Amino acid sequence: MRRSQRKNSNGGYKPHYVPGDWKRICDISGFLVKASETRHQWDGLIARERDWTPRNPQDFVKGTADRQRVSHARPEPTTDKFATLNRFITGKASGGASVKAVGTSS
Repeated sequence: MRRSQRKNSNGGYKPHYVPGDWKRICDISGFLVKASETRHQWDGLIARERDWTPRNPQDFVKGTADRQRVSHARPEPTTDKFATLNRFITGKASGGASVKAVGTSS
């Protein structure tokens, strides 16, 4: 079989002369192809026509701000409610009393 009759089934370089055209290597497949049969991709790669892929539409989706707040919030209390309720401790007290004051001398 002669060289001019060989068919390149993988889509690589086809040895024919085209005035003003040059050889280029596809960045995706690595095949040697004519420059007129290649395209630039969005990421800067040079790919042959059958390996070229457009940019994914999800790359252009913009997110929205998520409002993470409570709709009816109460302010922080200035004093601790339990500090005033815990002033007396119940238990066995001297003198028959059932309540002993904390922080006082007895």
